[in-house]
Amino acid sequence: MLAWEPLRLGGRLYGGVRWEPAEEVTPRGRVLILHEFDGLGPESLWLLREWRARGWGGVAADLYGVSLRPRFAGEAALRARALRELRGPLRARVRGWWEHLLTLPGYREESLLLFGSSFGGHAVLEGLRAGLRPLGALTVYGYLDPSPEGLPGDVPLLAIVAGKDAVVSPENGGSFLADWGMRGTPGRGVLFPGAPHGFLRPGRSPEGRVWAKRAWCEVDRFLSDLERGEWSR
Repeated sequence: MLAWEPLRLGGRLYGGVRWEPAEEVTPRGRVLILHEFDGLGPESLWLLREWRARGWGGVAADLYGVSLRPRFAGEAALRARALRELRGPLRARVRGWWEHLLTLPGYREESLLLFGSSFGGHAVLEGLRAGLRPLGALTVYGYLDPSPEGLPGDVPLLAIVAGKDAVVSPENGGSFLADWGMRGTPGRGVLFPGAPHGFLRPGRSPEGRVWAKRAWCEVDRFLSDLERGEWSR
């Protein structure tokens, strides 16, 4: 079941899409999906379907505001860049969604994940820097700072970096993974040497579908590790 999920934060209305499984299905957990630069749209619903197929419920959340959803790519890029540079508002919106989700039936911090790709992957890390404590966090070709400074040391993280990324610098991603790995942080960093940016999005090329399949295999491996208690708090 898909449902509209509203959030009012700081006088502004945000809208998300929530999926709950059928009554007879017990979800493995819930996931908060943070959208890419162009806002809540087909890509977010595509990701929600991928999670649903894995037995997870969740919410694909709007970070711009219903009245401010971008109308074209240039406007979207400006909105995303502003939130990447002014991290306070971005952190407040991710935290606002997080706290809202914890009021919904079945949403508990110990079984809630953060997931995002590209701009959404950056928003995942800012949510962690804002003090969120999910079961685990996942970022795919997300904007990564060269250093994982400020990230909690006990939240398992899956970070997938695209090696032929024309949008997010692979060098920065590599620096992040190296620094993060040296800290002994739980989780896994994965470099896909030949992968382009955006391979999770609908309408991708045959090559992109191959990388997407590999990425979801990494996600499934990460989820299995979480469920087995591979990384403890």
